[in-house]
Amino acid sequence: MTEAPTSPNGLPGELRALRDWLTLQGYAVDDRTQSARYPPGSPDRAGRLTNRIVSCTRGACTIRFVLDRGQWSVEIFGTAFDSPAYGPELWRAMLDPGEVYTRREMPLREQAVVVRALLPRIEAAIASEPDVETHLYRASQAWPYTPEALRQWGFRHVTAHSPVLEQLNASRERAKEGPRPASSYRPPIEVLQLWNWLDEQGFQREEYYSPLSFGNQIVNFTRASIIVHFECDRSLWSLRIWGEQLRDAYAVDIWWACLEGSAGISQPEDVGVIGSMRERADRMVVRDARWLKQALPAIEMAMRNPQTIEECLRRQQRDSMLRR
Repeated sequence: MTEAPTSPNGLPGELRALRDWLTLQGYAVDDRTQSARYPPGSPDRAGRLTNRIVSCTRGACTIRFVLDRGQWSVEIFGTAFDSPAYGPELWRAMLDPGEVYTRREMPLREQAVVVRALLPRIEAAIASEPDVETHLYRASQAWPYTPEALRQWGFRHVTAHSPVLEQLNASRERAKEGPRPASSYRPPIEVLQLWNWLDEQGFQREEYYSPLSFGNQIVNFTRASIIVHFECDRSLWSLRIWGEQLRDAYAVDIWWACLEGSAGISQPEDVGVIGSMRERADRMVVRDARWLKQALPAIEMAMRNPQTIEECLRRQQRDSMLRR
């Protein structure tokens, strides 16, 4: 549901007209740029990522346009939703059951037409239907994946009999009647609390959200020489710590191995192996958030001698990989 803009960061004409129309309907507009850095040590993703988010909000309904990697997408969601990842075509499929959800790239002009036509019903559903997000999920599972849709997502040689297509549709059939999966758009509450605490400690926050990459997110907190890096990659949140003078970012277990013996720091607890990958990742990032809060003074002290601490971190990381 994306389309390249006419200029590097400019809002396309169809979305400018829709934004202006929404303003006349009483929507408040918030136009901001998000930017965040990936840690060093990841050549394929190193550097700074930037996007632009234009949000139009009235009451509990938000319609926003996101520029991600040179492409614009439209998202419509309620302020209490777990996720913003619902485009105009999906809303139309949910509100008008006779409409087919094709998973195709709907041109921006057509998306704008759908928003104008369905806006009163979208607002009413958000305001009065407590299960509207579940209904949207059901609508997304009602129609099979096609080779054409998968080719748009990068599966270049997929055919009607490709295993990946069969697996996706088998999963879709199982999901049609099952519960709506928990969203990873927001991390566990303990992590949100740590973010607020880091804000209070004077860390500068920077964020990046990518609708084109499975809703991946980056949230960095920077103060002096320390950068606390949270990343949601394909629904899994993780925490790493790095700094301006370090060549890589390191997990909490690696930091602990180098800071063991520092006053006031306990060993990170074992999160176990029970549960799904998502459940284990959530337990891990919550554990890491708790550990970071107690270990932050020792980390800051260690960063006063970046060469020494990185030698230890790199050695511990190498040893950890050899033990696997």
